[in-house]
Amino acid sequence: MPNDSSDTTNYTLLRKSYDIQKFDSILILRLISELEGICRFLDHIDKEDFEIVSNLRSKYYKMYFRLSKLEKEEKNANLSRHE
Repeated sequence: MPNDSSDTTNYTLLRKSYDIQKFDSILILRLISELEGICRFLDHIDKEDFEIVSNLRSKYYKMYFRLSKLEKEEKNANLSRHE
């Protein structure tokens, strides 16, 4: 559980670096779902495009896991402040 505001600051910086002020990890997960479908389709049609979308998918998976972790830490920090 975070003891200071550094995790919240990291969360804010991460959101700014990806320019996703109005988004959260759930919306990123929805995007990943769409990219998964596109990858399945392109796997049978165009290998070059498949690689491009696959790289995007990897980027957003990383973003999702980082945001999800930071959101949980922020939530836990807010809960501990109210106790």
